[in-house]
Amino acid sequence: MLRTVEIRSAPERFTTIGSAAPIASVAIKSRTDSVVEAVHFVEGQEVKSGDLLFTLDDRALRAQLAQAEANLERDRAQLEKAQGDVRRYTELVRRDAVARQQYDAAIAAAAALEGTMKANAAAIQSAKVALGYTRLYAPMDGRTGAVSARPGASVRPADSAPLVTLTQLRPINVAFNVPERYLSQVRQALDAGPVVVEASVAGDTGLAEHGRLVFIDSQVDSQSGTILAKAEFANAQTRLWPGQFVDVSVILRVDEGVVAAPAEAVLIGQDGRFVYVAG
Repeated sequence: MLRTVEIRSAPERFTTIGSAAPIASVAIKSRTDSVVEAVHFVEGQEVKSGDLLFTLDDRALRAQLAQAEANLERDRAQLEKAQGDVRRYTELVRRDAVARQQYDAAIAAAAALEGTMKANAAAIQSAKVALGYTRLYAPMDGRTGAVSARPGASVRPADSAPLVTLTQLRPINVAFNVPERYLSQVRQALDAGPVVVEASVAGDTGLAEHGRLVFIDSQVDSQSGTILAKAEFANAQTRLWPGQFVDVSVILRVDEGVVAAPAEAVLIGQDGRFVYVAG
């Protein structure tokens, strides 16, 4: 069968094995001692940033907030009375109708109540913050893992196991090792612009995922003669999964105007590769 050669672009690349890893994985834990009241998702569900994940029992914290607000109102009334006493004693001291000691005591009492008011305001703010901990929201888009606490379970900040782990799937990183002999070429490619990296999964008949090189480690591993690198992929179809091994192809450069012959037409002889040309 006769085949014609083509003039086309030819990428220079090297291939290796890599593993997909999430850019972010967050362990969701309780920040207050409470009881799980409701779980608002199912295991393995993809959630959006800001979605409500857990509701904890907030009755004790609401009671603390109400008590702090009541203390503030009580002390506000006492402060108003103390300030009134200061105004009265000021006039009486001016007319020498009361001892200076009583005037000073009234000022001190008003100042003490002002400090108490500030402490009450801080207690209210602290109670509101603690109350906010009873609603646990997703800090990012991601996929939920296994849930370790169901409604009715007691939770504490000291618990070692998270309530759930949220893993980011899009975008995703692929980590791989670059052989030392390619390091200078990879650096030159980075200086010239974004370096394209392709990743494909064994058994997946679809097109390879395209990403870009985003990280090269600061030193070469002297034992393996390689250096760690990472590429970021949009992973729009979620074809790359955290922990999955993938075939990685790094495109170092693209040569234009290369004469390309079909692979089946290229033969190997003593002097290297050759093709037959039809006359």
